[in-house]
Amino acid sequence: MSTMLKSSWREIPPVLARRDCTLCRGTGWELLIVSGLSRARRCGCLALDRLLKLKEIVRIPRRYEHCSLGEFRPLTLSQTRALGEAQRFAERFPEVTRGLFFCGPPGVGKTHLAVAIVQELLQRFHEDLLFVDFEALAYRHACPTRASHKREDLEWGRMTRVSLLILDNFGQDAPSRDIVRMTEELLHARRVRKKASIFTGDAIPSHASFPLGRAWKLEHSPTQNLLCSLSANTVIDLFASVRVVHLHGADHRKLSSDTEVLFQNRNLRKT
Repeated sequence: MSTMLKSSWREIPPVLARRDCTLCRGTGWELLIVSGLSRARRCGCLALDRLLKLKEIVRIPRRYEHCSLGEFRPLTLSQTRALGEAQRFAERFPEVTRGLFFCGPPGVGKTHLAVAIVQELLQRFHEDLLFVDFEALAYRHACPTRASHKREDLEWGRMTRVSLLILDNFGQDAPSRDIVRMTEELLHARRVRKKASIFTGDAIPSHASFPLGRAWKLEHSPTQNLLCSLSANTVIDLFASVRVVHLHGADHRKLSSDTEVLFQNRNLRKT
């Protein structure tokens, strides 16, 4: 009686490496000399290439690729508190009950912290994260024809399903009905799926009662204009699902002294 032996042969997956790597020269293997013997190990360019591709999938803008929690330098108490909130969120995710809403004037670190959280989670959640510039999103959905087909859009489906969605620059100066409807549908879809979101936007009132009415609008800003255009239920649900984090301070882009730089990027410093 013959015995059938199952082959253990498996096709070797192709090695994906950077062709311009000077260490492995595109092979994916780095040759080393250990105790006089030649050894080979996986080249670090594999991990680097995968990380770069992940950043493209997650849509992290190039100007924010350097942002990390370790590179954030708070100059005010509110920025210190905001950094703590970001660190706790990154450590606990996905076991979090609420998202975050970083709000404040331009240049105080809102987007830096939002991107830094994504950077912390990138290796664990891969493409289940997504960074979206709300202004660009609103522009794409401003056309009635485009808006009517958004449910068939793969990008729209991804925005409603990813575990963590970053909505940067959340606001509109004069939101149209289509933009308001799109925003309400997006927020509702994520709330139903119990998905966390992180928002960044302009300064909003700090008192807790402002979502209940329209009298809280203190000044004209894209964020406040959009919030005032949404239905009361949408606004209430939004602020019930996030922790509002206020940031105050000088615009880091206008600071000239090296000792006052809010965001340090050691990798980009000239030597």
